[in-house]
Amino acid sequence: MKSFIMYQLKSYARSYLFIPPVTIYLVWVFILYSYSSNDIMSSYIQSAIALFIIVTWMTMNIFRLEETAENHILLVHLGQKENYLYGKWFVCMIMLLPLVVFAHLYPILSNSFVQPLTSADHILSLYSHIGIGGLGILIGSFFTATKMSHSKYVWLLTALVITASLAYPKMIEVLPSKISWILWILPPIRFFYEPLREASVTGLPTGFLASFSLAICYLAVAAVITLKMFLRNERL
Repeated sequence: MKSFIMYQLKSYARSYLFIPPVTIYLVWVFILYSYSSNDIMSSYIQSAIALFIIVTWMTMNIFRLEETAENHILLVHLGQKENYLYGKWFVCMIMLLPLVVFAHLYPILSNSFVQPLTSADHILSLYSHIGIGGLGILIGSFFTATKMSHSKYVWLLTALVITASLAYPKMIEVLPSKISWILWILPPIRFFYEPLREASVTGLPTGFLASFSLAICYLAVAAVITLKMFLRNERL
């Protein structure tokens, strides 16, 4: 597994596919904090949502590094097919973490906030960036590691899911209550940014544990579904 992960990291680095998404995200963060006196939580919400799009993009590139024949060779070499998916996910997490650290520390080091951060601010920032990044990894892998990858509209479908996830608050207001439950299949990025909106100087918001629990449940279920669909696709 270790050699597979190192191979993936080297392949991704040599492909230069990481340059566009990483560059766009870095520029976005620089622009976001180009002015001082920024609100802490609203700024972190914006950088986390941007990270959601960027990580989904990077994940899809990582899962598309090899051609079909090379994929089969790697699967045979790994022995257990699920290790291929786990290894890809681990590579995606490795690529995610530096962006999370940058998004969290840059405004602090550049003195972009008027007020100093509390321990609750640090927790909520890391929670939102890592959680939303995890959602991006699952979405990207769902559309490129399963049967969905065979669709020529895979990028369009991914964009639609991301857009619908971001538009969830408005869609829930427009759709009739009888069918609004359908929206629960969308990636719940609201669980990761709503606690930041409700944060106060007294500490973590009241609904933080509920949002955290629901988010973890969704991530776990989505990971299992993606794994099952991946294994079924590889048997075809």
